[in-house]
Amino acid sequence: MRRWWLVWVCFFLIGCGETTVNLPRAKGVVGRYAPRVVRNEVTFSLYAPEAEMVNIAGTFNGWNPDSTPMVRGEDGVWRVTLPLVYGRQYMYKFIVDGFWIADPDNPSVVPDEYGGLNSIIYVKEK
Repeated sequence: MRRWWLVWVCFFLIGCGETTVNLPRAKGVVGRYAPRVVRNEVTFSLYAPEAEMVNIAGTFNGWNPDSTPMVRGEDGVWRVTLPLVYGRQYMYKFIVDGFWIADPDNPSVVPDEYGGLNSIIYVKEK
């Protein structure tokens, strides 16, 4: 039932021209692996211990699925740190063994042109 609600919300927002959707997350896991901004660097993380390869693509690399590989830690979390410009908004997705997914730990998303969702992050100066 939850998936149908999400699909309905996405179609509704696309039709209404909204730009941002905040997805509900399970209690206790909010932000556990959400992007972390330190100075002008952002560390993206994804818990995917079974994955063989994880990359990240977004507006920061021209949506190139091969240009930004992530590194798996012993804890099963894949990470990459990227220098990004203050005051800019970036859209991104993870590519997990060839499948494009929005960041499950980032509730800020926007509809993409393929009927899915892109994760979004705004890099602001602290």
